[in-house]
Amino acid sequence: MKLSADKPVESVARFGAVLGAMGIGAALILTGHATVAEASHYVSSGIVYLTAVSGVKREGTSLGR
Repeated sequence: MKLSADKPVESVARFGAVLGAMGIGAALILTGHATVAEASHYVSSGIVYLTAVSGVKREGTSLGR
């Protein structure tokens, strides 16, 4: 993850999406609702979803085109 000084709002939104998805994944593992493999899938899907709904354009992916 690269934080950009010229677009701080996008950087904060992307950072928040990553932290939020990681927190959800950790909570699922700790409460026994998901295995590590399942939580990993949920985290990666969550990052993509939260980044998309936050309006952050990601260079080099279909989300940024």
